[in-house]
Amino acid sequence: MGDKGNTMPLDSVYVSYSWKVEEQNFVVDKLEQACLKCGIELQRDKKRIGYSDSIRAYMDELAAGRYVVLVLSKPYFESDYCMYELREIYNNKGFHKRVYPIVISGTHFHKPVDRVPYIRHWENEKAKLEKELATVGREYTKRLNAELDNYADFRRLMDELLSILADMNTLTEDIHVGTDFEALLDRIKPVVAPPGNEPDPPGHEKQKAFENKI
Repeated sequence: MGDKGNTMPLDSVYVSYSWKVEEQNFVVDKLEQACLKCGIELQRDKKRIGYSDSIRAYMDELAAGRYVVLVLSKPYFESDYCMYELREIYNNKGFHKRVYPIVISGTHFHKPVDRVPYIRHWENEKAKLEKELATVGREYTKRLNAELDNYADFRRLMDELLSILADMNTLTEDIHVGTDFEALLDRIKPVVAPPGNEPDPPGHEKQKAFENKI
């Protein structure tokens, strides 16, 4: 990753997604192509994390980003890496203003009953790790204990995060792909304008009219 001075500026557009889903439908590849047409460079792990680089360092950078596209799916909500990113995005405040969700077809979390299996998943993951840790001495297992705490945290936050996401007016991948991600990019383009294409400042037209009179 290099030193901190080489990280991308925080106004970059990041994407948090499950590799398992991307291997099947390539929605992030399609989003990247749509972004390029608008002069936006999409920051994604496969291009930013080099051999032997820290995965955690990139995830922390992503989580602090001002604009993060979330590609939501069942594998996403059941992934250690994805849940770490989602939790840290949430902990960095301004969640509603910083995230742009895409819901993969067949992903259910809008009804309360649909959220229970995700909570149960992290309860089971926590229980499995606790069972294995019980077979060894707990000294010198600081990192494993930290992972256990992560599982407990994912389970604790799952109800809150899914409720927030369910309340957001999201679109499915089919609609996004069918419209070349128009709704999503319309929200981002005015903020992340490429160099030379920055929006005119307030009062620009009045100032221009005044200059023409001189």
